[in-house]
Amino acid sequence: MKLGEILGKSVDVIAKRPVILVPLLIVAIINVIATLAQIGWALSWSQYFGQFATQKWEAMRPEQAMQMWSQIFPGLAGAALVGFAVNVIIWVLAVIAFSMVIAMTVAALQEKQMGLSEAFSSISGKILLLIIVSLIVTVLKYGGICTVCIVTFIVWTFFSLARQGIVIDNLGFVDSLSKSFNVVRNNFLDVFLVLLLFFVVKILLMLIFLWLVPVLGVALGYIVDTFSVAALTVLYIDRKT
Repeated sequence: MKLGEILGKSVDVIAKRPVILVPLLIVAIINVIATLAQIGWALSWSQYFGQFATQKWEAMRPEQAMQMWSQIFPGLAGAALVGFAVNVIIWVLAVIAFSMVIAMTVAALQEKQMGLSEAFSSISGKILLLIIVSLIVTVLKYGGICTVCIVTFIVWTFFSLARQGIVIDNLGFVDSLSKSFNVVRNNFLDVFLVLLLFFVVKILLMLIFLWLVPVLGVALGYIVDTFSVAALTVLYIDRKT
């Protein structure tokens, strides 16, 4: 299939089986709730720090300020750790959801019915491996974004189909990365364009809603991710041999 046909096929699959959207929608809802909770916490603490800075700081002796800070710091550190733990949990849930989308997309292409429970069962024995591989791919992805390094983006592209290899072909750690590399090597431009297309769409949505409802932009980003994963799965199946 040509790239346009692959994109069209992925949209068609999700349109016929909208249940494929559910795993990442669940993650999106959890993310929105967690984000709103963090915003609420930040606002409550910002008011306290405002009072501390404007009303109490100048009147305090250094030892008093240090004593108050020593009382505040454990709460801040604890909140930071909780926030980090919540973000890690959401990321792991997203990895599971991405993998379920792959399994459900394959089933739809084979004209088989697959519900959420069946999708989870099909990937449950591979979750640890999927997390490890996804961690590597995520580090490469965001490492490239943070450093604006084209080399990192290219490496990320080469390993972007590793999850498909694990879910579809039951490959191990090394074989999944090797298979992804080989498939992308022969289809680099198409894979890169798929990744770039959905990445740009996701960023645009987040920027559009940044001044309106930021959390909605994040939620819509997960829907875009669903179409991206579906498109990459269709491409992998079509080009892996």
